[in-house]
Amino acid sequence: MGEANRRNIHQQALKYAEDCNIVYDTALRRVKAFAKARQQIRAASKCPGCNRHTLFIESTDYEFQSNESWVQCSECDKTFDISTRYKALHSWFNFDVVMAIQIEKDKPWLGDWDEFALNDTIELEKELKIRGGARNE
Repeated sequence: MGEANRRNIHQQALKYAEDCNIVYDTALRRVKAFAKARQQIRAASKCPGCNRHTLFIESTDYEFQSNESWVQCSECDKTFDISTRYKALHSWFNFDVVMAIQIEKDKPWLGDWDEFALNDTIELEKELKIRGGARNE
């Protein structure tokens, strides 16, 4: 990783920590995890038919039932059965629950906010299969 990239990640983590009111270490882990998520989304969006990054999940009205969904290329119009290979194309894959909840001024229902953010980060890292995602007790 180049110096400019490290500096950019550091700046993103500082802003994320401030915006979400969480500790820097957790923010840095989240910034890195969402960068990895974007890489996985890009990789999953590559069409095996035309080699363009134009795949998306097409679904019926039962969009939460994967057996009613398929992957389609917006360029060559080919379709493929949905599989774990395309998991990153689901709309929830890149959803940031910490960023979404941070607008709540009072979060007594969450307990400790930093602990909530850390636990969600650990789950995010597990989902993305990032080493170091397990918590050191």
